[in-house]
Amino acid sequence: MDVIKLDELEKLLKGIQKPGRYIGNEIGIKSKPLKQLKEDMMLCALAFPDTYEMGMANLGIQVLYQIINQHPGYSAERVFAPWTDFEKALRDSSWKLFSLENRILLNNFDLIGFNLAHELLYTNMLNMIDLAGLDIRAKDRKEAFPLICAGGTAVSNPQPVSAFLDFMIIGEGEEVILEIMARLKSYKKKDKKKKEILEGLSNIEGIYVPGLYRFYYFPSGEIKRIEPSRKVTKRVFKDFGRSRILVDPVVPNISVVHDRLPVEIMRGCPGACRFCQARNFYYPLRIRKAANIAEDTIEGLRRTGYDELSLLSLSTSDYRGLQSLLENLKDYVLKKRVSISLPSIRMESFGLDMAEMMGTGRKTGLTFAPEAGSQKMRKIIGKDIDQEAMLDCARQAFSEGWEKIKLYFMIGFPFETRQDIEAIPVLIKKFLQAAKEESKGRGFRRVNIGVSVNAMVPKPHTPFQWCGQDNPAALEEKFSIITRGVPRKAIKLNWTDPKRSRLEAALSRGDARTCDIIEEAWKRGARFDNWTDLFDYGAWESAFTETRISFYANRDFPQYGRLPWDMIDMGAGKKYLLRQFEKARQYAEQDQV
Repeated sequence: MDVIKLDELEKLLKGIQKPGRYIGNEIGIKSKPLKQLKEDMMLCALAFPDTYEMGMANLGIQVLYQIINQHPGYSAERVFAPWTDFEKALRDSSWKLFSLENRILLNNFDLIGFNLAHELLYTNMLNMIDLAGLDIRAKDRKEAFPLICAGGTAVSNPQPVSAFLDFMIIGEGEEVILEIMARLKSYKKKDKKKKEILEGLSNIEGIYVPGLYRFYYFPSGEIKRIEPSRKVTKRVFKDFGRSRILVDPVVPNISVVHDRLPVEIMRGCPGACRFCQARNFYYPLRIRKAANIAEDTIEGLRRTGYDELSLLSLSTSDYRGLQSLLENLKDYVLKKRVSISLPSIRMESFGLDMAEMMGTGRKTGLTFAPEAGSQKMRKIIGKDIDQEAMLDCARQAFSEGWEKIKLYFMIGFPFETRQDIEAIPVLIKKFLQAAKEESKGRGFRRVNIGVSVNAMVPKPHTPFQWCGQDNPAALEEKFSIITRGVPRKAIKLNWTDPKRSRLEAALSRGDARTCDIIEEAWKRGARFDNWTDLFDYGAWESAFTETRISFYANRDFPQYGRLPWDMIDMGAGKKYLLRQFEKARQYAEQDQV
């Protein structure tokens, strides 16, 4: 087994920014020590294709890390994307990318599993595979091990990365990961060939093996048929409600993007927003009991020493036991001055009682997502929140002493009009007025309302999946309307680059030919595409030109044709999604009458 020794690591880290990203040895390590790694033990590298600071804030990595390491015959270690300076150090040396815990070179693992939380991580994944000394394309990796797989919402449409991965996990990984490890151990013992291994894995529910499928196209580029016709049904962790929260995560040794105890209280969402891919990915709704969560949360805070916790779900304030949970945490939160973060709040379900209980600890920010400025558009997108109810929620929060509120909006929805865009700054100013009225004199000076505006990306497995995205020029014009209408005082306006949103749309809606684009962009230096300072749109434009493939971000798919992701069953079938799209169209037409 090839391992980087400590003295070699020290040489690599000379002059490197944030060496804490690469040294491991944090509190909460669960991997087996190097001396305990027996020859028949299965090794899994859990890879997050972004920096340590981003990856250590990802709850999915932490959960799978614990599940695998609880098994005596398996050991999981972590690896994150090296920043540009450390990538250079690796390429200038003779060393390959390695894991944090035992500094094992990645090509020594049996399984390398990537968490693809979003599409702009694709090039980082390729870079990590290359730094591991492995061929980028799955067909070129002849050896049975290591196998390379991926999971996460960005493989809801597996085709754009199908050439690089041996298999993919569709859906949730808590149960299926142990099934995969058991199969691999059996196949390795029997010295199975790679093809036999992948065929065996394809029989596990939730596993998609790209090499077993063939796509046939019309001259127009549309998909003619997919063989075999068998669909891959997403994996659902049915026992989520009876499972415990993670009370002893690995505690990072440097500051990370969300430096707090993550507490997942609910999975799924009772809402039905028509633009939301996550709602269908995590369907059905499953809930943990408030009493169990409170007890485990206090234990987690004691073990980790965190002074902030985040109650996670797609819509935290819709959790039926939230009031009881906050009440059960109240004494500990007051005593230890722990702050509570609710990162996803439906404004119509945020009440005064909740605001009062949230005020027991240190006040962080509150996040609300109106999404659209007009009532008509909120009805079209399936988020029919009453405007007065929203403003009442804001007044309650400001009156309880909150000074920071974030508002999330999207633009570029189907059936959107100029009037819908103009309604956004009008609504923002009403929030500002609510702050003035409720913040009581001098307190208003400290009020900070952050507004984030993003372009809607028509994602697979949503009612808007057939719609093309607005072009960047149209999106820029819409954003300028918002900018002109928003007062600068007390409002911080953020806008995601429409070119980056366009790329996300092109990648999420792509087919197998998109693999060529991603590889070409990576060869041209595309890295960390979600980082503003490093995003190189020119590299992507050149990649599309070189491969002679069009940007498919703004193409409309025929409603009764085949889609690149048709072999994936997320539970919401095409008939349901089409009905939802027609409802949106009807709401738009009613408003025009």
